[in-house]
Amino acid sequence: MTDQIVATYDYTDEIGNLLYQVVRYFPKTFRARRFVNGAWVAGKGEQGSTLYHLPMLVDAVRGKGTVFMLEGEKDVDNLITAMFGKASPFAVTTVAFGANNWKSEFKRYFAGASQVVILPDNDKPGHEYAMTVARSLAGTVQDIRIVELPDLAEKEDVSDWLDKGNPIWSLWLEVYKTPPLMLPDEPDVPMIMHSLKQTPVKIESRDTNGSREKIENINRRGVEILSQYVSLERAGHNRFRFICPFHKETQPSAVLYEDQGSYWCYGCGTGGDIIDFVQRKTGMSFKEVIGSLI
Repeated sequence: MTDQIVATYDYTDEIGNLLYQVVRYFPKTFRARRFVNGAWVAGKGEQGSTLYHLPMLVDAVRGKGTVFMLEGEKDVDNLITAMFGKASPFAVTTVAFGANNWKSEFKRYFAGASQVVILPDNDKPGHEYAMTVARSLAGTVQDIRIVELPDLAEKEDVSDWLDKGNPIWSLWLEVYKTPPLMLPDEPDVPMIMHSLKQTPVKIESRDTNGSREKIENINRRGVEILSQYVSLERAGHNRFRFICPFHKETQPSAVLYEDQGSYWCYGCGTGGDIIDFVQRKTGMSFKEVIGSLI
C-alpha cells in the first residue's frame, strides 16, 4: 500500500515556472518530485533549493513590503488565506523540509524588504530556526522581528493560533509590540556561538534524585526569581520580555515563559529553566541554587 498524498506544494522560480513539488504524505512524511517529459520523477534534480511562493516574495520586496518567514508550507498557505487570500504588499514564505534547510544564499531575495517577521514554531527547533534565519539576514534587512504568538502550547504554530480564532489584526499588534532584534556584528556566525562566547559558565549535569519537586516549585516562581536580576515586561499571556544579561544588547530579545518555567534569548541562543538562568547569572552550582531558592 502506497502512502496517501495529503497535499502538494509547488516551488517555482521568480516568474512562476515550476521547479519541483514538495509532497506531503500520510503518515507524515515529505518528498520532492519534479515533472520531466510528462511524468513525475523523484527528487529536486539540479534545481537546488528555493523559497516557497518565490514570486510573491519578489513582488513584496520590490514594493518595500513586509515578509513573513514561517516553518512549513501548510502554515504559509493558512496565513495567506487568513490575509483574505492575498498577501500583497506582504509575502509569506518558508523553506522546504523543515527547520534545518535554510541556506545563506536565500538572503539575496530579501534585499530591499522593509521588514522581516519570523513566526517560529513553539519548540526548541523552531526557536533555533528563527535565530538562524535572523542572523543570516542581518545586514540585508534592517528590521527583523521574531514574534512569539501568545497562548501557544508546546510544538504549536501559527496554524494552531489561527485555528483558535485569533484575527489577523492581533497578529499585526504582536508585530507592533515586538521590537526589532539587535543582532551581533559578525556576519553569518550561528547565534549559538555567541552564546558560547558570552557565557563561560558551564551548566553541570543535574543530580535530580530527590530534587524533582523542588525544581518544579522553583520553576513555577519564574517571575519572582528573574525579577531579582532583570526587569520583566509583560508580552502576552504567560510571557514576559527582558534584556538578556548574557550578551550586549539595548532592547529585550529574551522571553520568560511563565507557564513553562523556562526562558529563551533570541539574541544569543541562551535558554533553559529558571535554575539554569540563576546558575549562569551567579556562577553557583546546581545544589547551591536549589539551596538558595527553596
